Amino acid sequence: MRRKTVQKYHPNKAAAPRCNGTLPRTGNIDLCSECRLSSGQVSTQIPMPSPIGPIAATTTPLDVMDYAMKQIVCMNWGTAYGADYVNRLYGMVSRNITGPFKLVCYTDNREGIHPDVELHDCPEVDIPHPKRNRGFRKISLWADQLPGLEGDVLFLDLDIVITDNIDCFFDYEPDSDFVVIHNWTQPEKRIGNTSAYRFKIGSHPYLLSNLLENHEEVMARFTNSQTYISYTVNNMSFWPDEWCRSFKVHCVPRGVKRWMVEPHLPEGTKLVAFPGTPNPPDAAEGRWPSPMHKRIYKHIRPTSWVAENWKP
Repeated sequence: MRRKTVQKYHPNKAAAPRCNGTLPRTGNIDLCSECRLSSGQVSTQIPMPSPIGPIAATTTPLDVMDYAMKQIVCMNWGTAYGADYVNRLYGMVSRNITGPFKLVCYTDNREGIHPDVELHDCPEVDIPHPKRNRGFRKISLWADQLPGLEGDVLFLDLDIVITDNIDCFFDYEPDSDFVVIHNWTQPEKRIGNTSAYRFKIGSHPYLLSNLLENHEEVMARFTNSQTYISYTVNNMSFWPDEWCRSFKVHCVPRGVKRWMVEPHLPEGTKLVAFPGTPNPPDAAEGRWPSPMHKRIYKHIRPTSWVAENWKP
């Protein structure tokens, strides 16, 4: 059977009754895109692609959808890390996240920090020196309320390198109010590494109140804040192991290969933590600060993927 030919009519061009327009037919006559535009039969708005997955169930247009604000928090006090660490964290987050987000930084020095970072005074913990200005100060984040934040928040240390999209950290186990890295050096124990964790504001305020009320007992039992949290919190989940890696444990080659082979980035990694030394700028340039007698084995080659990601 012969296929019926549909006439294409061009009302704006009388001398050219046929039209090569490619848009679908309207009624019994095909109009070209130019004519449909001039006649008001087609919108000037660029059509959005058809949604897939969970978004497909909604009737809200993608271009006006109200995406949830993703909240990230970091802390910076003292002189160990400068404003450049905060700015680089902001840059890495902005390149590896979907939808609106805000980075809140609690700090005692606002100078030089990117204007899009939301700044608040760094909270303190009322315990004796020197612990009050070391890792235990991070316990202040477990207060009932925090300035500029509410609901679920992703905490990130300043000395990390983000290497891939981090949206999954906001979606993983959505009912959990505390998800953290499973500590790499003690995998047989339920200890979290707090270089990256998601928590709900006000979910475990007893972590802070217990520290303040019983700081002598806490200090005698726990050498660091992440061990204290792990043994005291009443609910804790772990990220998938492949998402969060330790630079020294998972990336640095073993033995003499350190002198010949660049540290590698394991497949599936979202972020790399740098406990102790080297820090990210050291790794990028191939330095491992250490005493002279240890430099025979504390050696790394310049790490290109750190240099590529560790930037504002």
